[in-house]
Amino acid sequence: MTAFNPRHLARQVPATTWQAYLSSRSIAIPESFDWNAEEKAFSDALIALLEELEPGQQALLHAELRHAHALATQKGIDSWCSLG
Repeated sequence: MTAFNPRHLARQVPATTWQAYLSSRSIAIPESFDWNAEEKAFSDALIALLEELEPGQQALLHAELRHAHALATQKGIDSWCSLG
């Protein structure tokens, strides 16, 4: 199993899943956030946004991403994405 890298995992999750997940966790996203941006621009903006979250929200997100990483396969990541 590779080392846990939340940025790498963040890039693997589709924008629609991120939108539903963050909404379900009551994490406020600026209205100006472009959910339809090109893949690299989207992931860079998402990572920047996630790094600016308050510590409690970051801890929750980090714990849940670590759990998804522990599933260790694309099938496991896809399974986590369906939980959103």
